This record gives sequence, C-alpha cells and structure tokens, in this order.
Amino acid sequence: AIANAADLEDLRSLGTEAVSACIEEIKDKTSPASLRILLIEITATLSGHKDPQLGQALMAIIADTTDSKSVRMQALQWIPQTGDKFAGTTILQMLPNQSDPDLEFAITRAMRGFKVPGSVDILKGELADENGYLIRIAALHAIAAQGGQEALAVLQNAVASKLAAGSDESHAEENTVAVHTVLALGEIPDASSVSVLSSILNNPANSVSVRNTAAITIGSVDGTAATHVLSDALQNESNESILVYIARGLALCGDASEANACLAKATTVSDSYTKSALERAGHALQGRTKK
Repeated sequence: AIANAADLEDLRSLGTEAVSACIEEIKDKTSPASLRILLIEITATLSGHKDPQLGQALMAIIADTTDSKSVRMQALQWIPQTGDKFAGTTILQMLPNQSDPDLEFAITRAMRGFKVPGSVDILKGELADENGYLIRIAALHAIAAQGGQEALAVLQNAVASKLAAGSDESHAEENTVAVHTVLALGEIPDASSVSVLSSILNNPANSVSVRNTAAITIGSVDGTAATHVLSDALQNESNESILVYIARGLALCGDASEANACLAKATTVSDSYTKSALERAGHALQGRTKK
C-alpha cells in the first residue's frame, strides 16, 4: 500500500469516477488487506458518504467471518457513512453473539452512527465490567446516539452507579470510562441530569478529570438549574484546576449576573492560568442577558 501511494493519490484526484473500480478492489479478498483498508476510506470519501453500492460491499465484508479481521473492522468504521439505513439493524443482531473483543468494539462503535429501535437494551449489556474499557466507552456513546428517555435513563444510572464511590485517576482505564460516562450523558442535554452531575462535581472522591468533565457537561445542559449549581460550585470549590472548568461551564450557561462572581473569584486564586480563566469567563458573561 505504501509503495502504491502515488496511485492512491491518483484515485483521489479522479473523484467519483474511481468509486466503482475501488469497490471492486475492496471486494477482492486476494488483494492485500492494507490496500483494501485504505481504499475503504478513500471510497467512502470520494462517494460523498452516501453510496448504496459501497454500503452493500462493506456489509458483505462485515458478514464474512472468513475475511480479514482488520478489513472487517475498517468496514464497520465506515458503514455508518454510506447511508445504508438497514445496516444498523443487521450489525446490532451480530453483537450479542460476538466473541472477538476487537470486533465487538468495532460493532459497538459503529452503532453510534445508527438509530435502531430496541438497541438501547442490547447496548446496555456492553457496559458490563467484564468488557474491555474501549467496548464500554463505545457503548456509552452508542447509547447516547440513540437519544430518547430510555437512553437518558441508562446513562443517568450509569453515571450515578459508576461514580457513587468516586473515581481514581491512578487507574487510567477506569478513570477514562468514568470521564466518557459523563461525556455521553452530556450528549443528551436534559435538565433532569443536572442533579446527578452536580453530585459528581461536588464529590472530592472523584478524580479531577471527572469533576472537570462534569462541570463542562453541566454548562452544556444550560438552564437555571445548571447555572445555580455552577454558581454555588464557584463559591465553594478550592481546587484551582477544577475552578477553571467551573468558569468554562458558567461561560456556557450563565448570564451577566454571574460575571462579577467570576471576576471576584479571580482575585482570590494564586495560579495565573486559573485567574485568567475566571477573568475570561467574567468578561464573556458581561452584558449577556438571561435566556
């Protein structure tokens, strides 16, 4: 594939005219896996991400258990971009019986690109602690992508249960899952999430990265409840790293009534970066009216 770099650039320059030839090469299992992997990405780009012919070719690869795993994983990564609205249902049916953790991750990640009725219950099973951390992260965002009250409830419960006892920054993988649990909840902005996010932000047993993420996520939810939580946290928080993110959260959801509080807090901190963040938030809020 590296030796054919010039040819690959020629294909890109041909645009949509190269799509059919690329698809035939992608389907050819005798071609090097590395070349097919590159061609999948190129073809998805050339075809404008909405090509049923490419979608059919990728689904054939995904369903073929004798094909190269690396090619199947690349096909799973790009199948949501092809516009094949039925692919999500087919892929979801493969998930419960998948024994290869790499393909399990790839299938779960692909589901972020589809909305399939009934998928939340299946995706929820991927959050089990025995699954690898990447699978769980993919499942969190796939659930968020489904939207709706069922997905929201699953993610709120995940945040509450995962972080009830706090999170440990020294356990990198589990801390990363904790951060993404909060991020995924923020992908369905809803005022009912503010209370659980507030408990995460105000719990010193949680890692700084988790608490920072909670502060920004609260700000992205917007509304009176979010502003009230962050205003209180601004007054009560002593960790200057977390104050930076509280200020950023307030800058997302607050108005002029919080400006002076940010500027006043800036005069009490010792770290110049924190001071600057508070001042920026205060200036950004000045003159902003209530929404």
